[in-house]
Amino acid sequence: MNKIIKIMLSALIFIFFTSLSFSVDMPKVPGIGKKSGGGDIDVESLAKSQGQLVGQMTTALDNLIRAQSKFLDAFGLKKEADASLKQLELLKDGKNTPKKKLKKATKSVVDNQVLIDEKIKQGKIDAEGKIKFAEGLPPYGKGSINMVGAGLESVKLFKSLKGT
Repeated sequence: MNKIIKIMLSALIFIFFTSLSFSVDMPKVPGIGKKSGGGDIDVESLAKSQGQLVGQMTTALDNLIRAQSKFLDAFGLKKEADASLKQLELLKDGKNTPKKKLKKATKSVVDNQVLIDEKIKQGKIDAEGKIKFAEGLPPYGKGSINMVGAGLESVKLFKSLKGT
């Protein structure tokens, strides 16, 4: 179980950072962006793709934060679990979430995961904690799937920028 979570987390973080580098605050340069065929970049389509990507990231982070809150609570870290849920407020704007808020929510997810990993290594969890931990698995799975979707969306966005 511990190994699976580490593998999923590693893949999730890799996909997240890959997609994040293409996801937010794309600079707009007027008059530049002609394809070799002579056409302009479809700015409207690009903005739509960027919005979809940010929306995917927001949904993924929302699910991951909800899951991590359950995991933290399972290990008796109620204060940290409650603080984690407060981070959901950062993501309320959905696809219009500002870059700064996405970064803060991402940092929260990474910090929470460090705490969770430490507790998993200790292996001390009671029967009630196991039930709470299990309750966090569905949103964790959804968040992972959303993160993969964000990665695919970032590839689509990158290809549209390259004109391939």
